[in-house]
Amino acid sequence: MDPIAVLHTDASGRVTNANRQARRKLGAVVGQRCTDVVALRDASGRPICTERCAGALSGQSEGARESHGTSRGNSMKVHCIAMGAGATILLEAERPPETQVSLSPREHEALSLVAEGLTARRIAKKLGVAESTIRTHLNNAKEKLSARTLPEAVNLLGKGVVSMSAAPRSPKGGEQDGE
Repeated sequence: MDPIAVLHTDASGRVTNANRQARRKLGAVVGQRCTDVVALRDASGRPICTERCAGALSGQSEGARESHGTSRGNSMKVHCIAMGAGATILLEAERPPETQVSLSPREHEALSLVAEGLTARRIAKKLGVAESTIRTHLNNAKEKLSARTLPEAVNLLGKGVVSMSAAPRSPKGGEQDGE
């Protein structure tokens, strides 16, 4: 899963700080209005973020709000939390459960073997490739699935969220016995 983008705003709703993920995804946002940066919209395209958000939220000593919508073309979950005179905004990408994610044949194969209980080392031996190659395939699969952990990625594999882009290649050097 992508790291969470975090913004801090003052009481007027201007961004005062942004973490690395926020800067990477949103660019230079310090000084801009949070509503312009996040620009969260509902399914019909109406704005969820408004000019009144920051003021209403900062008026509550421990107020918080969670919203779901689309921001910059991506499905997002946004948590707005009152912090002192301003707010902290957490932006997290969401993937609808019915979305199919396409993995490469090797990513799919490696993840399927993890589901069977094999370690990266055993998968590498079975497929005749370096362990670091298997780790790369597994990390790529986790990233594509927006999974934080391998068990989460395996769970998504079991839920049918995964499709495969092409037929898997034969293992290097042929099948090995005993695995």
